[in-house]
Amino acid sequence: MIDVSQWRASIGLWNCCQAASRRPAIGCYHSHSLKATMNSKPSSTIKFGGTASKLPAPNLLFLILFLSVSLSIHILMIPLTCNFNYHQVQCNTDVNYLQSVALSKGLSCNDLYLTVCLRKLLLLSGDVELNPGPLTGQSVSDVLPPLDPINDTPIKGQSNVSSIPDDVQVYADDMRQYYKHQPIVATDWPPRIGKDFFGRLALVEKQDHSTQAESAWHLLRGQVDKIVKLAKNKEISVEDVLKPTENSLSLRVVIDGPPGIGKTVLCHKLLNMWSNGTLVPQQYDLVLYCPLRSSQIATATTLAELFEFKSPKVSKAVDWLSDREGKGLLIIFDGWDELSEQLKKSSIATSIIHRKQLRHCSVVVTSRSYASVPLLEMNNLSRHVQVIGFLKHEISTVIIQALQKDEKLAQELIDENRISSRSFFWASLSQSQELNSHVEYKPLFATVQSNKDSQLAVKLINDLKVRSDVLSLCYIPLVCSMVILVYCKEGGHLPTTLTLLYENFILQTIRRHVKRHDINPCTLASLSSLPSELCRPLEDMCQIAYTNLANNTKMVFSLHELQSLSEVVKEDYLGLMTRFTEYDEEKYQFLHLSIQEFLAAWWIVKHEKTEEVFQVHFDDDHFRMCLRFVAGLTHPENKSYQQYFTKQLDLRCKRVPLFGFESCHLSYFFQNFEIRNYGHIKQSDDFDKVPILLFQLLYESQSTTLCQVFTQSIKNHSLCLNSDRVSLSLFDWLCLSYFINNSNTIWNHLQLGDVSKQAISVFTAGLTNNLLQTQCKRMEVNLDDPTDEVIQKLLQSSLLYNIQECYCELVSGQYVSCLVLLQLLNLHQLKILHLTMTNTPTVGNTYADKCAELEKCIAKNSTLEEIKIGHSGEKEIISNTIISVIRGVTKNKKITSFSIFVYYPPTFDDDDPPLDPSHSLPDGVIEQLLKDNNILQALSLDIADKVLLSSLNIVEVNTPLVALEIGRRFRSSKLMTSLLPHIKGLHCLILYESYSPQLLFSSHPNLHTLTLQLNTAETVVELFTILQTNTTLKVLDLEIMGKSVYTSSMGTSLQGMLTQNQTLKCLKIHDYVVEYIPNSFLSFLITGLRRNMSLQQLYVLIPLSKEILVSTFTDIISQKNNLTELTMSFALDELIFYSIYSEIFYFSDDISDDISDEKDEEETTTANKRDGVKS
Repeated sequence: MIDVSQWRASIGLWNCCQAASRRPAIGCYHSHSLKATMNSKPSSTIKFGGTASKLPAPNLLFLILFLSVSLSIHILMIPLTCNFNYHQVQCNTDVNYLQSVALSKGLSCNDLYLTVCLRKLLLLSGDVELNPGPLTGQSVSDVLPPLDPINDTPIKGQSNVSSIPDDVQVYADDMRQYYKHQPIVATDWPPRIGKDFFGRLALVEKQDHSTQAESAWHLLRGQVDKIVKLAKNKEISVEDVLKPTENSLSLRVVIDGPPGIGKTVLCHKLLNMWSNGTLVPQQYDLVLYCPLRSSQIATATTLAELFEFKSPKVSKAVDWLSDREGKGLLIIFDGWDELSEQLKKSSIATSIIHRKQLRHCSVVVTSRSYASVPLLEMNNLSRHVQVIGFLKHEISTVIIQALQKDEKLAQELIDENRISSRSFFWASLSQSQELNSHVEYKPLFATVQSNKDSQLAVKLINDLKVRSDVLSLCYIPLVCSMVILVYCKEGGHLPTTLTLLYENFILQTIRRHVKRHDINPCTLASLSSLPSELCRPLEDMCQIAYTNLANNTKMVFSLHELQSLSEVVKEDYLGLMTRFTEYDEEKYQFLHLSIQEFLAAWWIVKHEKTEEVFQVHFDDDHFRMCLRFVAGLTHPENKSYQQYFTKQLDLRCKRVPLFGFESCHLSYFFQNFEIRNYGHIKQSDDFDKVPILLFQLLYESQSTTLCQVFTQSIKNHSLCLNSDRVSLSLFDWLCLSYFINNSNTIWNHLQLGDVSKQAISVFTAGLTNNLLQTQCKRMEVNLDDPTDEVIQKLLQSSLLYNIQECYCELVSGQYVSCLVLLQLLNLHQLKILHLTMTNTPTVGNTYADKCAELEKCIAKNSTLEEIKIGHSGEKEIISNTIISVIRGVTKNKKITSFSIFVYYPPTFDDDDPPLDPSHSLPDGVIEQLLKDNNILQALSLDIADKVLLSSLNIVEVNTPLVALEIGRRFRSSKLMTSLLPHIKGLHCLILYESYSPQLLFSSHPNLHTLTLQLNTAETVVELFTILQTNTTLKVLDLEIMGKSVYTSSMGTSLQGMLTQNQTLKCLKIHDYVVEYIPNSFLSFLITGLRRNMSLQQLYVLIPLSKEILVSTFTDIISQKNNLTELTMSFALDELIFYSIYSEIFYFSDDISDDISDEKDEEETTTANKRDGVKS
């Protein structure tokens, strides 16, 4: 008798399929074949004791319905905390698999689902005592398939253990043990990086050859991440390499890629997986690894000679496999490109690959890309896998695991710098095929570990972010290993220049490929001292590289273009070239574009007139990298090169012109009023004039003489690097830093623009000139996400030792505002300081002592003349830093201009709770400033009312103010009503709220510049009436609030003011509510302008209308010789806007009915765009 559970499962499945055969259902596609198979078996094999009863059809349907409901209940009762695999319940369920589940030693949550299914199948079998089941003479082990010793699951595709001869099984077990203890990454040159980095490599299954050329293009530039996103490319895991295909034939898998990419490592990984029983879903009785670089394997003529490890058991294994035509055997041929052309045509490897021998065995063939074309053209190719190397983020992981040998510390370092990770489960459900993209790292690596290896790994990763040209080569494991090796040998430093690194890389690559020519790699000391048998081939390749780069910037070559190369070169191209297929034609290219550029530079230096090459290709963007290598190989300091560094360049910032009012207003508060926070740099089209290439050439040449020559060519020693003008990479910042550090001059102005903390760290790291020969007088910089350390390094650099003007904005970041200010004030010649701090971190009272020190430092400062502080904190509206600044300025005896802006988050509810008193401006701070300070002449206070606990209690004002600004961004009525009654004699007053004109001019009779907001016609009439006889006001910026203000009396007063006042030079009238002045008001303005002879600057927003007034206005303006600046903005008034809008749709209605809907949508869009003109 066989096992009871086996009988029940078998007879249950039989009954299911019997029922299904009467009414086929989806998923029961094996029911008929199973029935036929069962009926065809001899009666002596399986005997049924008794007669199996059959249920009538209605009863059977009822039973199935009942079992379905019951099954659902069981499923729903499964605990939700379990991890499930999803299975489909079909009539063709593998009985043997259910048997293995039933006989397993224990049930997990994942097995519970199958157990429920099995339970239902058992119910269908009837009573085992009345129907004892089939009889067999075999034992249980004969009936059940072999189980995997690791996880007790049946091994599919593998022969029954008892059917494998003992000698073959012993040999297979020996090989498993051997492969299990072999390193996945061989100990070859260069030293391996990690025990098993293969999980980090990206594998792409190529659906066809349509993306070969595009993939090669990206690979040439190290853009591996883009290859996996190409159509017809599917990123796969190493477990999918041997996944069965729909074709019933045995597998033929071709794996290719450039040299050093990891093809051999993949072979070792497959061997390791087989030895550990994890090579699923395929399992093989025996796996043979056949390195074709071995002459014994390459020239083998029999199957026995492919057995790399000899044993007395080999002959029986060969006989057994031969009798089975290779069934259960996997052969890995590693290095197809190593075979000679003759052996590629006729060898046992070729015969097996093309199924002329051992047609049932599976085969994996690896090859360099340039030699894989014939393999890809063979019939019945199962899969083409391309090893494309490390994705960008995986390079960091590899570096960490290579340098940090402690696995725990390495994982902690990875987790420490990880931004996010998705679980494998969710990653597998994602539509994306990027298997390696579930890890994302921070832009800048850091660690709290004190371990030297961890710190070294972090430093290398960050250094490679700067050296992006080196990073683009590190997708190749071989190159990545070399970079790590060189980095460690150099004590944690990359070679200074790219030229030195590439010389090292090219030499090591040649060393790796000369072993087959019986040349000792250790004898190759440098590229310049290669033996003749290598020197000539290298020069041939250099000539090919230069000729194609210079003539037509060609990076892909046909075979006939390489005919001039010697046979030695064409055998393997010194490991520097790769091959691919494009439209059935073989194409060649260098491993990386930069390698071709280096070899071209090598040829230029050896055989060309370098000066002429510079002259011809200097403006060729495609030749930039090559010229960098030329500079690195020649160190150009003679006069023939200096002509490129002596051309006069104007690199100063192009400022946006200031309207007359702005220049008058700002001149009261700031010495250099053309420098503002935002929008003062003109977006220029001359960004190409910023000589990025020259900076790169200077760095590559490491010539301090050329740096000083180039400095003298820059006009006024001013350099503008605003982001609107030029975009700099981290490497560009490194080159710029080298140039400025060695310029040995005093820079009048450095405008660095928006700079990330990584970029500013690179920049300051290069400022090592401690002789104070290079200085900067004025600097503008916006630091993005800075830290205390980054700011400190910048401010302590020798470049800023004698700085006089600093305009700095700190955007977010982690820093302490009072410490930053203390460092700035330590610059002993600083006269002007503008510091804006946005999203300031909250520090509370932690640095109270430093804030007290800051107050004393400002109070005692004897050089600072102008200070402007902007502060915005998410929680701390008024920080201790701001209070200390105000109190310090109160006691200072040198500062004449003080501007402060405190950001207050906008609210839309008047019922919002009051501000926390600890974050408000304490009583008496502003009052004390006005009472005790007798130096200040210009004061700007942009502080919201809600920041003040109460109105100011001003008793005495001793500050000799000439200019005062209140508000701008926020409502500041408390400040305005408290200050203005006590301040007299202003020349410049900037208000953004309504205030009585009569009170203003009575307190400030000599007012020169005025900004005012008025919201009633009466106050506007009052202002214009005063100005009819005023002889001091020269600049007026009037904001009118609301259409109701534009009355006839208001227009008459404006007309009278323009007619009688012959002192006003600048007039700006604007209204943010109605967007333009009404037509009814325009006539008064025209009449007044016709009679006015003093106005020089005019700013007005007028409507575009069908009336004659606009034409009259422009005619009058054109006749006014006294007007030197005119700013006019036009807006459609309502009448003309709706007229145009109606005409568009009237025209649309006349279009014939057969016009498509698409055309109708286009007309509607046009109307909507015209609607946008109004706004």
